[in-house]
Amino acid sequence: MQPNVHDAFFKDSADGWTGSTAFEDLLDADEDTLAVVAPYVPRFRFALEDISHETDEALRARAMTALARLSLWCLRHAREPWELVDRLGAWMDLVREVRSAPHGASALVLIMRYIFATTEPDRPEELVRRLLATVGEEGEEEIMTAADQLVERGREQGIKQGQRDMLLDQLRARFGALPKAVVARVGAASAAELRTWSMSLLTAPGLDDVFTAA
Repeated sequence: MQPNVHDAFFKDSADGWTGSTAFEDLLDADEDTLAVVAPYVPRFRFALEDISHETDEALRARAMTALARLSLWCLRHAREPWELVDRLGAWMDLVREVRSAPHGASALVLIMRYIFATTEPDRPEELVRRLLATVGEEGEEEIMTAADQLVERGREQGIKQGQRDMLLDQLRARFGALPKAVVARVGAASAAELRTWSMSLLTAPGLDDVFTAA
């Protein structure tokens, strides 16, 4: 059971935030589960500042660090990511201010990674091209670093998914249909656990024994 972050974020429609501000209302669990854990769920309300109706000018004028203002602007336009990319050029003075701060280049890489993450992931080349056209050469290093990091992350995730699929295929070949709990456990496993279980599978007499070595 965990806070339903997806619903929490996407309840802020074009008319602004429409979701609850009570923590317990954001938990992603069925009614039976909630009835059991209800006495142990922290109950509090959070202060919501809805920036969906803020203008860019109002965000730029806030008494905050350059990084905080740039981050809020990105969040403000997260629902229209390609427009965010095209309008970033108008915020280059803020980008320069972020870069000049201590660890500013690293912070800008995170901003670029956020832009990559909120834009269609199947069009990375176009996104890089448009970012470079908007930001210019001075932002090239951060853009390419963020792009390289995401490519590497995708490669690592692909390798890990391949390891999961292989282990599941091997488990099914040896033990037949797998319980949902086993499939879920393999799906959430770390790379080290996958390696351990793959080795254990060679000698384990039963399905449960495969996982006792972890």
